[in-house]
Amino acid sequence: MEYKRQYFILPDCYIAFNAKVASSALACSIVKKHYTDRMQKAMDDWNNTWSMYSQKFKDSLPESFQREFNTDFENSKTFWQNVCLKDYHPNKKVLLAVRDPLIRFASTCAYMQVDVEKTLVALETKGRSVLEKHECLVHRNTHFLPQHIYMDENCKAYKFPEQLEQMCYDAGLDYPLTKINEGKFEKPILTSEQIDRVKKVYANDFDLFNSLI
Repeated sequence: MEYKRQYFILPDCYIAFNAKVASSALACSIVKKHYTDRMQKAMDDWNNTWSMYSQKFKDSLPESFQREFNTDFENSKTFWQNVCLKDYHPNKKVLLAVRDPLIRFASTCAYMQVDVEKTLVALETKGRSVLEKHECLVHRNTHFLPQHIYMDENCKAYKFPEQLEQMCYDAGLDYPLTKINEGKFEKPILTSEQIDRVKKVYANDFDLFNSLI
C-alpha cells in the first residue's frame, strides 16, 4: 500500500514527519536552527495578510480560519511543519521517533476529537470518516499513518520519549525541545476489545516499538 511519507530536511539527515510524536516540536527546533529566513517570511506574510482586518472580524471566523492567523506561533497547530522544508524522497539517513502505538492512537483521537469506534471501523475497512469537518480516507490521514512505513535500511528508529534526546543529538538539534501543540483534550479510555483491534490494525508498529531498547 502506498502512503504519503514526508520528511523534514536537515543538513546531514532527515527526520520522518511522524504525526503525534513530537513532530511540531521537532519542526520548530529545525526551523529555528536552519530556516530562520523562512520563519521570518512566514510571519511577515501573516502580517501582510491579516493585519488589515479588525479583531472583531477575525473573532467571527470559524476556528479553522483562525488557526491561519494565530500569532501564538509557539503553539500553532501547523505553522512549524509548514515552514520547515520537507521532502518525499530522502537520499540521506532518516531518523524516526517511534511512539507506543496505543498511546499514539488515543492521543490522535483526542487531538482530532473523533469517536474511537467510528475511527477504528474506518481504519479496519479502509473506509471514510469525517476528520476536521472533512470526509476522508482515515488510513491515509497523516495522523493515523502507521509508523513502520518509514523503516528501511537507511532509517534509524528511536523509542519515544526515552530516546528522543539521543535522536536530537544525532540530528544536531538542541535538547530539550520546546513544547509545541500539546494536547488539551482528555484521551479516550479504550475498551479491551478496542485495544485488541488497535493492536491488529497497527501490528507492525507494535513489533517495531517493542523491538527498540
